[in-house]
Amino acid sequence: MLALQSLKTNRLRTLLTVLGVVVGIFSIIVVMTIVTMLQNTINEGFQFLSKNTFQIQKWPAIQTGGHEEFQKVQE
Repeated sequence: MLALQSLKTNRLRTLLTVLGVVVGIFSIIVVMTIVTMLQNTINEGFQFLSKNTFQIQKWPAIQTGGHEEFQKVQE
């Protein structure tokens, strides 16, 4: 009974608290939606590449040997 009376007497504080909770929940939903949309977009982009793609690199992907071998590759 005391809690309800406190809510009635402090209507502005009650309204602001409820508004804060609603805005917080809404912002979490919006952020999760944006993350899901970005993840789907990235996945679709990678599916577009498929298995028929290749990559050209200036330097070897795996470095073997010492510093001298790396200098030979750079020349």
